[in-house]
Amino acid sequence: MGRISELTGECYHHRDLSFTITDIDENHFVAAGHLSDNRPKTTYRFTGKARPTGIMHSIELFLLIHKEGLIIEDLEVLINAVPLPDCYKIDATLNPIIGLAIKNGFGKQVRDRISGASGCTHLIHLLNVIAPAIMQGFWAIRDKQPRSGPVENAKQVVKTANYIKNSCFTWREEGDAYQELLSYHPRSVKDVDIST
Repeated sequence: MGRISELTGECYHHRDLSFTITDIDENHFVAAGHLSDNRPKTTYRFTGKARPTGIMHSIELFLLIHKEGLIIEDLEVLINAVPLPDCYKIDATLNPIIGLAIKNGFGKQVRDRISGASGCTHLIHLLNVIAPAIMQGFWAIRDKQPRSGPVENAKQVVKTANYIKNSCFTWREEGDAYQELLSYHPRSVKDVDIST
């Protein structure tokens, strides 16, 4: 146990996020996310009225992703539980992100299209945190078979290197993991043509 983790006490709020990525055909996969908020203890609104215990939010998001370019082609929102009547009207608030690519800067593009009164904070949070899960799932789908040969391997190394370069501490350009990735192909990243 750590110095702060040992201080934890009674739980008043619990949020669960879960994601699944499923392959559906040669060109598409589905990314599904679920957000659940649970209030295990009675709390009170500012009016003094008791807020019931149990599930406060249960929202599911399904994205149809095109493998080439990781483009969101379609989406569906299922609202299982929300605290207020207006919350049931949020299912179409994400429609402006149809056509976006899952890539660096995705979160900013989401904020530019949906923010404040035009969206739901929890649904936008779910959308933003599903993006890294989409990448992990896409790589798992892509890597279910070995590459066809040296040229295809080189292209994949370059595409991956371009995507993850400086995306986090571990994949910083001068880091061991990034340099090891580049070592899988003897040619320089800039010398490999990935346009075909």
